[in-house]
Amino acid sequence: MDALEINEKISEIVEDKNDKAGEKLEAEQAEGFRSRAALIITAMAVLLALTGLGGGNAVEDMMSSNIQASDTWNFYQAKNIRQTLYNLNIAEMELELKQNSGLSNEAQAALISQINEYKKVVARYENEPDRADPDNLLKGEGKKQLLVQAQNHEKTRDNAAAKDSNFDYAETLLQLAVLLASVATLFVNKMLLRIAIVAAVLGALLMVNGFLLVFPLPF
Repeated sequence: MDALEINEKISEIVEDKNDKAGEKLEAEQAEGFRSRAALIITAMAVLLALTGLGGGNAVEDMMSSNIQASDTWNFYQAKNIRQTLYNLNIAEMELELKQNSGLSNEAQAALISQINEYKKVVARYENEPDRADPDNLLKGEGKKQLLVQAQNHEKTRDNAAAKDSNFDYAETLLQLAVLLASVATLFVNKMLLRIAIVAAVLGALLMVNGFLLVFPLPF
């Protein structure tokens, strides 16, 4: 074997070693990328689970508050109808007192007493605070209290609906992020993983806003 052949053999051995070293380096880099991507996907999955939990709670709050608002408005309307009936009776008795001058003193006194009793009932229907907490309008059964309670239930319902919208969009973005990150892991695609991370960050922001409702969504 001459010097030229020996040279060629050495070159082949060196190239083979370099190729193997390059392949090993690429394999190590790919493995490192997949490990990091797996951790990122795990974090995305956790966020997705939290989003699902928040969305479920928001739906429950929305339905519960809507039922409570409806029941409170019905109670308010029933009080209003009864109050109107008592006012009509008061008006009739006052007209009778005015027009029927032949009534005895006892009959007049009885009518006046009945009118006063009805007026007390009307006033109670209008304003009946809770005895244990009279200044709290969220307690009590008068129209004044029921109006505030119904409006409060509606506000809670609307807030829950706004939160649910945040959770819905967050869930969609996080599902997309998990999908993109999984594909990126399979093909070792850094750009795709970056896009997945951006989608996950947006989803996380919407999820946080769903819990805190710092700003309402414009859509």
